[in-house]
Amino acid sequence: MDGEEVMIRANQLDFSGDEMEEGMSYYDEESLSLCGMEDFLRVVAAYREFVSKA
Repeated sequence: MDGEEVMIRANQLDFSGDEMEEGMSYYDEESLSLCGMEDFLRVVAAYREFVSKA
């Protein structure tokens, strides 16, 4: 994270290749997201609103 950009990455994934069906594989890049600071703050605000209603 810097003043303009945010990187979000899953920090703990528990995937074992033995559990997946034949021909399937886990793609690490699907656990990474980049966005601008304003977009990130909007997502955080929307998430906080969502969890407060639960």
